[in-house]
This record gives sequence, structure tokens and C-alpha cells, in this order.
Amino acid sequence: MTTVLAPPPPDLAEFDDEAEVPERQRMTVDEFLTLPLDDGVDRDLLFGEVWEEPMTVRTRLHSGGEGLITTRLQQQVWANGDRHRVCSGEAGVVLREEESAAGLDIVVIRREDYDESERRQTTYFECVPMMVVEVLSPTNVHEKIMLKIEACQSAGVPLIWLVDPRRRTVTAYRVGHKPVLFEGEETINADPAVPNFAMPTAKLFDE
Repeated sequence: MTTVLAPPPPDLAEFDDEAEVPERQRMTVDEFLTLPLDDGVDRDLLFGEVWEEPMTVRTRLHSGGEGLITTRLQQQVWANGDRHRVCSGEAGVVLREEESAAGLDIVVIRREDYDESERRQTTYFECVPMMVVEVLSPTNVHEKIMLKIEACQSAGVPLIWLVDPRRRTVTAYRVGHKPVLFEGEETINADPAVPNFAMPTAKLFDE
């Protein structure tokens, strides 16, 4: 494993959108939650600013990696005897203190938070996930990805993985620690979100 000295992993800039960034509209979380969800726009609220882009292009590498990681995490949750839920496919999460509401590729949610969302019939989970995983796609914007990570860390998410399916690497972010890059046969764990999860990084990309 390699300690990453800069906040983003070294290769993330390749996914950056070099187009001029427009001035962003400011909103509260409650205002943002009234916006339509089915208008073909990929929309997130990050620290009170609305980010809007065309829908993310999810390649075979993205969708395959997301599916396998979700399965591996959920299997370990069940093996631990826990009832937490591993949700994927742009799981919406509200982080009110960070003025943020964002779609996240994979989240590990405490069962009580999942049940509360189901009881209230909310579209977004209003809680701090136990773990967040973001999988890079060719259309990702560097600044937006890093703001998502910053919002999650500020809210107290104990573990965030930034997965690069093309390079088959995972950068792990833990509050109070420098990011660490894992690859190949290096063992990666999901503590404290999913205890006992430990495997070679390559296993997150292959059966």
C-alpha cells in the first residue's frame, strides 16, 4: 500500500473536466430536495452549491466493479451476523450539517437508518453512512468527486473508498489519516464499517 500525499489519487486528474465551471446556484437541502429526479440531469448539492451535469456514463468497468464490491461487502455484513444494508446505484444521502445531498455509488447503512428511511418513505437516506464507495467513470469531474469525499469526511463517515476500475486501485480515506492507495495483492480491509472484511485488492475487480 502507498500513502497518497496529495488529497486526490495521482491519476484522478485524468478524469477531470477542463471545461469552464459556471457559477453555481446556492440552495438549502430542503430546497434541493424539491427538484425533479427524472429530468435526465445528474444533480448533487455539495456545501450548499448545486452541481448539474449530464447523467454519468457508467462503463462496463464501472457497473461491473460496483456490483462486485457491493456483493462482497454485503456478504461479509451477513457473515458478521449484522443486518446493515449495502446500497448501490446512486444511493441518495443527505448530510444536513454539510449542506449536502448527493448520489453515492455504494453506501453501507445501519439497519435502523435504512428502516427509518423506509418508514418515512424518503428518497434520500438522512444519515451518516458507515462507509461510502465512489467508483470513477470517464465523465467524473475531479473537483466534484473531491467535494463529495470532503463532505462525507466532514460528516464523520469513518471510511471512504475511491475506486479506479481502469487502474484497479482503491484509495482509502479515513478521518485524521492520509489517503492510502491499495493495488494488486495488497490486502485491503473495511474496518470499522465492515469488520473481518480483508482481501487482496485485486479481488475487488475479479472473481
